[in-house]
Amino acid sequence: TLDNGVQVLFKRDPQPNTPVVIQFRTPGGLSLLPDYDLVRVQLAREVIIASGLRGLKSSALGNLFRLHRTTTSVFLSETEHGFTVNTVPDQLDFAFRALHVVAREGQVDDDAFESVVAKSRNRLSATRANPQFQFAAARSEVLFPGAKLNIATMSTASLDAASPDWVRQLYSTLYAHASGTWVLISGPLEAESVKSKVLSYIGSLPDGPVRRPGNVEYPIASDPGVVRQQSNPDDRSVGALFFLEANPGFDDREVLVRTAYASLLTDNLIKEIREKRALVYSISAQAQSPDYPKPHGMIVVSFVADPANVAEIERAVIDIVDEMAEAVSKRGLVPLRKMMLRGFEKSLEKPAYVL
Repeated sequence: TLDNGVQVLFKRDPQPNTPVVIQFRTPGGLSLLPDYDLVRVQLAREVIIASGLRGLKSSALGNLFRLHRTTTSVFLSETEHGFTVNTVPDQLDFAFRALHVVAREGQVDDDAFESVVAKSRNRLSATRANPQFQFAAARSEVLFPGAKLNIATMSTASLDAASPDWVRQLYSTLYAHASGTWVLISGPLEAESVKSKVLSYIGSLPDGPVRRPGNVEYPIASDPGVVRQQSNPDDRSVGALFFLEANPGFDDREVLVRTAYASLLTDNLIKEIREKRALVYSISAQAQSPDYPKPHGMIVVSFVADPANVAEIERAVIDIVDEMAEAVSKRGLVPLRKMMLRGFEKSLEKPAYVL
């Protein structure tokens, strides 16, 4: 832990020829802002990229990064923000300098802002006219009514509320100081080789009070029946069934239980509805709850079939879900447990994502 409150973690990647990955994450995210929406958040990211850093326009900046075989990407969510830098061992100094500059010297150029707004307005207008977007937006509004980052809220009116000062305020608020940040460094190198650069570039970031995410609400539909069946605007006979949990909570064990449940449910759906009754071309189940920091829960069943069979397919799915508790056996869990354990052990070889 550095004097400025940044916690730095290191894990050596035993695999040769892998990149050095520096993940910079700070609690807070968009919830630190008094007002935000999906359109302006996307706009802000594009404006900063187009404006450049410390007087370098985006084209010159892009060439500089390509020259150094280093890339960086910004991460923004409602409860956390930061960025990731990918580089190679012989470019560490440039990568750490880039990290420091990204955190401290993002620019907002007025001309770049106007250009990005004009492009965003055209793109957004075309997007909203697309029937598939309209379908997805309507479904999202039913599933997550009133959520700030709901795609159903995307409109050109949000662009009217944007300004260069709002983008500057977003950047300065999120990166005013580094206290509370954690940085995970991984790659085919030793911790000692990055220590001096960590102290120089990360240790020199300003200190401040540790951030905490603001009050973020994740509204969710209270009645799964209203979103159970959706038709597709392209009439390709693709549908989805949503089974909602009002309070899914968060627990690592529950994640594994849901994953196992979804796998077994998928097997049963395929055997009964696809193979035995030949009602669908493909069908699967996903257990997406809990998915912190978006605590919504649903199992999605997708199908492709003759529209005349949709009602029968839905009844079959409901019956299989109702019978799932009795259908789970220790014998059936043996190969699934082995597969999940193998996947977990394999993930440990990717320290940039698993610590």
